[in-house]
Amino acid sequence: MQKLATELLVDVHGVGYIVTASARAMSRAAAVGSDIELVIYTDVKENAISLFGFADQLEREVFMLLKKVKGIGPKYGMAIVSSLGPEGVLSAIGRGEVARLKEVPGVGKKTAERVLVELREYVGDLARESADQTILAVERLRDDTTEREPLGGTESDAVLALEKLGFARDRARKAVEAAVRENVAVHDAGELLRLSFAHLS
Repeated sequence: MQKLATELLVDVHGVGYIVTASARAMSRAAAVGSDIELVIYTDVKENAISLFGFADQLEREVFMLLKKVKGIGPKYGMAIVSSLGPEGVLSAIGRGEVARLKEVPGVGKKTAERVLVELREYVGDLARESADQTILAVERLRDDTTEREPLGGTESDAVLALEKLGFARDRARKAVEAAVRENVAVHDAGELLRLSFAHLS
């Protein structure tokens, strides 16, 4: 492994790959020749194949979320993740902080607003998917003879959605519980998930 500005030259069994790495991944890269483990996203176009490397799965998941927004490609997605960190991105979405997103070089007001609007919608979809997973989990638990904490309800849906994004269960639960304490009247899993983002940074 060798550092090249914002890229890493990674040797994989004798073959060198140029990887555009996040700031967090770059900070973990040690001396030339040392080992490094990256989570990779491969961007395939007609005339090029580009590799993007992340320090962990959460960084990659947030990057993939950003790519869903119209006008944000891999370059800007990586810039946002590198500048704010994955927790910072989710927190900005949770709090509706246009100004925070605008701090990223190249991201203007319209793009920042688009991120908040489009990803807020996606939060609801993510929570609904997690609700389906909760139902399946409850059904499995009914047939399980071991004693476990039962799943179900809006809070569990939000916790599962955060786990799907790559957060540890304990951290996800704490964020959701904090959001519930501040917003006792919220009973929608999608809205609760969005509010939980604000307690992740």
